[in-house]
Amino acid sequence: MLRAIVHLGVLQRLASVRPHLSAAEQAAVSYMLAHPEHAVRMSAGELAQAAGVSEATVFRLCRQLGYSGYMQLRDELAGAVEAYAPSFLAPLAVHQGARAEQRGDNLEPGDEAGGRLARTVYGGIRALVDALAVGDAAIERAADTLCAANRIIFCGVGGYTARIAEMAAFGLQRLGLTCMLWIDAQLNYVTPELFTPEDAVVGISYSGENKAVARFLHTAREVGATTVALTNYKLSPVAKGSDVALVTSFREPSIQNFELLPRLSQLLVVHALIDAVGERLSQRAGRGTNGAR
Repeated sequence: MLRAIVHLGVLQRLASVRPHLSAAEQAAVSYMLAHPEHAVRMSAGELAQAAGVSEATVFRLCRQLGYSGYMQLRDELAGAVEAYAPSFLAPLAVHQGARAEQRGDNLEPGDEAGGRLARTVYGGIRALVDALAVGDAAIERAADTLCAANRIIFCGVGGYTARIAEMAAFGLQRLGLTCMLWIDAQLNYVTPELFTPEDAVVGISYSGENKAVARFLHTAREVGATTVALTNYKLSPVAKGSDVALVTSFREPSIQNFELLPRLSQLLVVHALIDAVGERLSQRAGRGTNGAR
């Protein structure tokens, strides 16, 4: 399982950047996400034809994603196809009141054997697996940032996101850290005087498009505070406006701004971040005790 997860990176990368690409590039990405098992057998020209775009669009997309060429992208797609069943390769539909359109397993629409809870658990597993796109290096950098700060400030807007910010702040407060929380309409009153260079400021936005959160992080950075973003989209304003970006890359057909299921990946990242901070504080306390002796 852990070996296979590494190969999913290309699918998560494609899903994370798709909303911020040109229409032609989005078409190419959408085809690869929906049909990776076909894409791995195609040349760049064949992929372009199947997606209805030019071959130049495919090569431009590869460069934007940091690949040396189409062959490298296709090789990573092949690794994902080899490692996972088709149902784990396709983007996950999570609309409320609608059954996810899964392929290739026993959770097909209309299949009552799986049941509602089984379908939901399946979606949750998918969200948690995709959270691995964040990577340990980003978690460790964020934990270092929080531990070095005199004060940690969280911001988030909306029924789900604000609650995640509250839980993150509560978890760190239990470790003895000083945390502040800015949510919803409060963000409209933020001014530079509210921040100091010794602050760590964490902005949470699933889509990464929330203007209030992006402005909050921008204002903090202008003062010299270190900023951390928790979002699902790598090229979003919130992610690009941060010093450390924790990008979950949940693979979905479109941005689900009002769904609970994709937030599971963010909760998992928050849990991992709190654990990493807790370990650092324990090590710091241990060194202090040894020094006293």
